[in-house]
Amino acid sequence: MVTSLEQSSLSPYQVTVSIVTFNDVGTIAPTLEALLSQTGFVLGKNLNVIVRDNASNDGSAAKVEEGFGGQVTLFQHAENVGFSRAHNLSIREAMEGDADFVFVLNPDLRLAPDCLSMLCHALQFDSRAGSVCPKLLRADENLQPVEPHCFDSAGIVFTPNIRHFDRGSQELDQGQYDQEEYVFGGTGAALLLRREAICDAAFPPPVGQADSLELFDEAFFAYREDADLAWRLQRLGWKCRYVPKAVGYHQRHVRPGKRSEVNPILNQLGVQNRFFLQINNATLGSNLHGLGAATLRNLLVLGAVCTVERSSLPALKNVLRQLPKALAKRRWIQRKARVSSTSLAHWFAKEPVSEAALSSASLASTDAVTSVQAVIINYNSGDRVLRCLEHLAPSLERYRGELDVHVRVVDNNSHDGSAKKAESKFGTHPNITFEHVAENLGFSGGVNRGAFARDADVYLILNPDILVDVETIEAMAHAMSQHPDIAALSPILYGTDGNPQYGFTARRFPTLGSTLAEAYFLHRLWPSNPWTATYLLEDEPCLRAYMHQQGRGDGEPQENLELPFVAPQPAGACLMLRGSVFRELGGFDESFWPAWFEDVDFAKRCVEAGYVCAILGSASAQHEGGYSVSKLPAGRFVEIWYENMRLYWEKHGSPSERTLLRLGLSPALLLRSGVSLVRAMAASPRTENGAASWKESTTLLRLAMKSFF
Repeated sequence: MVTSLEQSSLSPYQVTVSIVTFNDVGTIAPTLEALLSQTGFVLGKNLNVIVRDNASNDGSAAKVEEGFGGQVTLFQHAENVGFSRAHNLSIREAMEGDADFVFVLNPDLRLAPDCLSMLCHALQFDSRAGSVCPKLLRADENLQPVEPHCFDSAGIVFTPNIRHFDRGSQELDQGQYDQEEYVFGGTGAALLLRREAICDAAFPPPVGQADSLELFDEAFFAYREDADLAWRLQRLGWKCRYVPKAVGYHQRHVRPGKRSEVNPILNQLGVQNRFFLQINNATLGSNLHGLGAATLRNLLVLGAVCTVERSSLPALKNVLRQLPKALAKRRWIQRKARVSSTSLAHWFAKEPVSEAALSSASLASTDAVTSVQAVIINYNSGDRVLRCLEHLAPSLERYRGELDVHVRVVDNNSHDGSAKKAESKFGTHPNITFEHVAENLGFSGGVNRGAFARDADVYLILNPDILVDVETIEAMAHAMSQHPDIAALSPILYGTDGNPQYGFTARRFPTLGSTLAEAYFLHRLWPSNPWTATYLLEDEPCLRAYMHQQGRGDGEPQENLELPFVAPQPAGACLMLRGSVFRELGGFDESFWPAWFEDVDFAKRCVEAGYVCAILGSASAQHEGGYSVSKLPAGRFVEIWYENMRLYWEKHGSPSERTLLRLGLSPALLLRSGVSLVRAMAASPRTENGAASWKESTTLLRLAMKSFF
C-alpha cells in the first residue's frame, strides 16, 4: 500500500523496464533489487518490469521466478531469439500500455537509487531528446563499483572508419564527463527512450503483421543494434542526452581486445552487423571525410574473414541473404529522414564528439542578473546609433523593473559626426554615457573598453543598427538568471522586412566544408548544399518552429518554447554575455581587427570552457545589417574577412585542417579574383563599379599569393 506521503513523492512518469537475460544468474538479482528500489517509483503504480529469458541454461529464469516472481513479468523463450527481438517484444507491450518511457536495461547493471528518476526528469525536460543515457561506471562480479571509479560508457561515439565505441571506456573518472550534453547515442546497456521516439523510429511492420514492433533491427540479433538505433534517431531529428548525475554500475563481459579471445559467435555478429549498420545508415555525405578510412576498414574485415577468421564467413553469407530486407529498411530511413546525412558528419571524428545542452538540473538563481551594461560600438554609422537610442531610451524611462540597465556608447574615432549627433540628444540621459576614443579600437577593442568600464552581471553587445527595448533586455536577463550555464544569449533577430533572419540569428561553428563552400561560391550556386546548410543550422528541424514560437507535428521532436534554444554561435549583433564568463575569458580577442570573427571566437571559447550559448525565442530585436560592409573602401572587406578567418582557423583548427584550408583557399581566392577582374572589365575600370571590382580583384590576388606562401 502506498501512503499519501509516498504518493506525493512518486515520479509522474509511467516507465516500463525491459530486461533480456541470457545466462546472467550471477547478476540478475542485484540488478532487479536496485531497480525495484528506485526513488520515486513503485511497482504497479508507475513502474512495470518485463524480464525475457533467452533460453538460459544456468538457472537465470528460475532465479528471477524465485526472488521476484510476484513483482516482475517473466517470459521464458524456448530458444534464444536475440537481444533485439526480445526487447522489441517487451517494447511492444509497453506501447500497448500507458508507458511514457521505456527503459532498456542490461541484467548485469546496478542503478544508483535516484538514477531512473534523474533520467526521466531529463527526458521530460528536453522534448528534443528521444533518449537519455546515464554515466556508467565499471562494476565487479557483485555489481559493486570498481575502485578507483572507471568509466564503462558516457555515450556512444563513432570514428571516421565507422567503428563505434563507448565514450570514456576504461578511463578513470576524473570529472571529464560531468556535464550534461548531447552524444551520438546511448549504449543499450541502459537507455531510456521516449514513447514518441519509439513510435517514430520503429520500422514499418511487415505485411500481415500490423501488431509487431521493430525498434531494434532484428537482423542484428545482438551487438551494434544500439548504434544502429542511435544513428536512425539522429536522422529523424531526435537527440540523445547524456545525464552524468544519473549513475549505473555495469559489469561488462564483452570488451575491446584480441578477437581470438572472443566467442566466435560474437565475432560473427560483429562482422555481420558492421555491414548491416552501414547498409542501413551510411551515406557519402555523412562520412565523406572518412570514406578512405571506412573503405580500408571494410576491406581489411573482408580480407580477414576470408583468410585468418574463416569462422566468420557465415556472417557474410547472412548479410547477402538478408540484403533485400536491409535495403528496404535503408530506403525507409532515407525517405523519412528529417536531418541531412551531411549534418551528422561531425560525429564521425578521431576524438570523441559531443554537443552542448542546456542543463536539466533544477538550478537555483544564485547568479541572478540585476545589472546590465549595454555597449554600443559606433564607427561611422550615420543615423543608426541615434535611431538605436531613440528606440531604447523611452523604454528605459518607463521601466519600473528591478534591473539596473546602463548604456555606454563607444565611438571608434568616427569622422561622420554620428556619435556627436546622438550625444547632443542623449548626453544628459542618466542611463546613457558616451566615450570617444582617439583611434579605431576595432569592434573587439571597443567592446572590451565599454564592458570593462563597469562591473556588471551581464554585458549586452549591440550593433548600432539594432532596435531593442528594455522589455527584451529584461527577458534575456531573466533567462540568464534561470540558466547559469548560459554564457552567451541572443534574441531572435528580425530584418526590416519583418522576417526572422535565418542563418544569422544562430549558426554552428565554421567547418572546413562550410568555409570552402563559401570561398568557391557554392553557397550561391547551390544554396542548399549540405555544408552551408549544416553551418547555417538549416538542417535543424526544431529551429524554424522555435523562431516562430510554434509547435511541430505530433510524434516529431519538439522544442520547449519556454526555454532558450542551444545554438553554438548566436549572433553578435545583439548578444548578452555573462559578466563573470566575459571577465574569466579575458573579453573579446582584439587580434580580430577591426571586425568579424571576434564573436565566433568568443562563442567557441565559451563552449570549450564548458558553457552554453543559446538564443531566446521569447525575445526579439530588429536588425538592419550590411551597413558596415557598404561603407568600407573597395577591396577592404575581403581583406579583413579572409585575414580574420585565417586567424580564427589558426586559433581553433587542427594542423590538418589548417593545411587543407591553405591548399583549398588559394585556388578559391584566385577564382574569385578572376571573377572580380571580369566584372571590372565588363564595367570598365574607369567607372566606380569597375574601379571597385578592380581593387577587389587585386586584393584577392594578393591574399591568394599569401596563402600559397
